[in-house]
Amino acid sequence: MPPKYKLHITEGTLADYEVARAWWEVNRPKAPLALQDDFDDAMERLERLGDRVGVELLSPGRRGGYRRLLLPRVRYYLYFRLVEDAGAIEVLALWHVSRGTRPQV
Repeated sequence: MPPKYKLHITEGTLADYEVARAWWEVNRPKAPLALQDDFDDAMERLERLGDRVGVELLSPGRRGGYRRLLLPRVRYYLYFRLVEDAGAIEVLALWHVSRGTRPQV
């Protein structure tokens, strides 16, 4: 089944992912690939079901808001928004739940 949405992952998200992935591999020896696996699974879900996953959040100044998807095993959120007219999902941030605040998206 072909993907429904094209993914655009921001450079900031990719940079945060690389830092988190490297940390996870060193500091979680029982599941060193957990973050990578969960991130990859989330990307596949977003491609297929992006308009039906996550929790919708409102963002001041942004039309239509954005959504947040929890990666429960690794305790990270993916923040993203649907770009309906382009048939795309823009992945805005990867954020650990312990930070307490939301990223600037």
